[in-house]
Amino acid sequence: MTNYPGNSAVRCFHAPLNALRKVLCYTYVSFHAATLTLLGTSAAFAEIIYATSFEAPTFTAGALIDGQDVWTSRFGQPIGTVETDAPNRGKQYLRAALSGFPPSPGFVVDEAFQAILNYDAIANHTPRLHLSIAARLDGPVVADDVVNAVFEALPGDISSQGHPFGQFSISADGNLYVYGSRFEDLLVVGGIELGRYYELGLNLDFIKRKTTFLLDGTELARFPFADEIQSTVLAFAEVDALAINDPTLFADYTARFDDYSVSTIGEPASGALAVVGLLFLSTLACRKRTVSY
Repeated sequence: MTNYPGNSAVRCFHAPLNALRKVLCYTYVSFHAATLTLLGTSAAFAEIIYATSFEAPTFTAGALIDGQDVWTSRFGQPIGTVETDAPNRGKQYLRAALSGFPPSPGFVVDEAFQAILNYDAIANHTPRLHLSIAARLDGPVVADDVVNAVFEALPGDISSQGHPFGQFSISADGNLYVYGSRFEDLLVVGGIELGRYYELGLNLDFIKRKTTFLLDGTELARFPFADEIQSTVLAFAEVDALAINDPTLFADYTARFDDYSVSTIGEPASGALAVVGLLFLSTLACRKRTVSY
């Protein structure tokens, strides 16, 4: 550093200036690091694959759900319609009135409504998916598991038949039954109220091969994929109205579904690396900006 008259005074003048610049610089770095961290967290479910609240004009109120948008009725029973009387948040929802079941010779009556997706999580480089739906069962609480409103996600390989990625079942007995893809994986959650919506969530991890189950945003369980599931394709999500085949038991029940979505789950590690990189580069920049004479 060159010495010249007044150099000490200049140093004295710039010392507090450098200190102030350091404070401002590190404050800037800290602010943007925190912002990136928050963005990384909030963007966890950022990319929407499919979402619907069964609203117009895509869906027509009063009409059968079969054939509207990507939805089909598996068994062709005329009980699933888009209605307006009891939506979760918007103006329309999917209703399955069990009183509409025609006579059937089987042990159970069932109608499933499927949103066909055929989304390959690995091929699309999004190995973690989040599915959610608002589901509700209306009717009297009884002692037995005779009527159910069901939500499940199913893989795309034939060998996995009978093994969904995961399934929720809101029952007339006031319980929520949580089923993993293996037959031995079952969790029963009591205290479920009929006549109110619950948000049911499934997190599918195709790397760790497990499903995480969420109720109103709270984690309930984690179950591994069954060995029979080898596909990385989410073929479709399905909602069912299912009951013991006795009209005296199921006629008073209605299953309601709304606010369905499928989205990718972002990788937290990438956000963390971005924060570290920003901190490193900004720290170097802060040091280079120090004034010296």
